[in-house]
Amino acid sequence: RIHAERKSGILIMADCVHGYFLPEDTYDVRRFIHSMSNRSKEIAAVSRAAEDALAKMENQEQINGW
Repeated sequence: RIHAERKSGILIMADCVHGYFLPEDTYDVRRFIHSMSNRSKEIAAVSRAAEDALAKMENQEQINGW
């Protein structure tokens, strides 16, 4: 539900201290944007690593005839 609300434009913040909350000021929003951007970069890096591992696995299978 929170994901859907966020995608519709409602700013629902979250952190490990407060849980979910509505922003009180622009600092809350900026901090949230920074956090989400960093998470996005980390997820993309892990996805790329998984894609590289898959490509290596598939190439290995072709070479060995599996």
